[in-house]
Amino acid sequence: DRFITARRVAIAAVLAATLAFRELREPLTAALFSNGLGGVDWVWGMTTGAWVDLGWTVLSILVFVEVWRLLKGRGLGVLAPAGRMTLTLYIVQSLIFVPIFYSFGLGGYATIGQTQAFAIGVVAFAVQLVFAGLWFRRFRYGPLEWGLRSATWMQKVRMRAG
Repeated sequence: DRFITARRVAIAAVLAATLAFRELREPLTAALFSNGLGGVDWVWGMTTGAWVDLGWTVLSILVFVEVWRLLKGRGLGVLAPAGRMTLTLYIVQSLIFVPIFYSFGLGGYATIGQTQAFAIGVVAFAVQLVFAGLWFRRFRYGPLEWGLRSATWMQKVRMRAG
């Protein structure tokens, strides 16, 4: 299929370009701004950093689409319960992690590295998936989703499953 080939070529191209740009960023910055143009190098660094981030984002989307197509949607159903209670999970996640990472709490942003933060995020997401799966064995909606639905419909909506 032509679309599959094009997508795989795009994945390879975006990966190569992002990695190359990431590696060339520092030498290019040093070569172009070695005379100290007062702040221009900072703007250049921020701009090129944004392009690298965009490359990683596009690559992530392309890889997700490729995995989805390869699995034909199988195995990804484990994500559905979390999708059904995103508001609840988002609010609870914020209540837990904002005090951990922000300066008015534990200030974890200053001491936790990106790899550790990523690992914490993966573990938290796994816990949320398990929680959501267990929750929907007994209930139709997440707690905040139920509240929002009841408020929107202006009547108490049945919460329990079955």
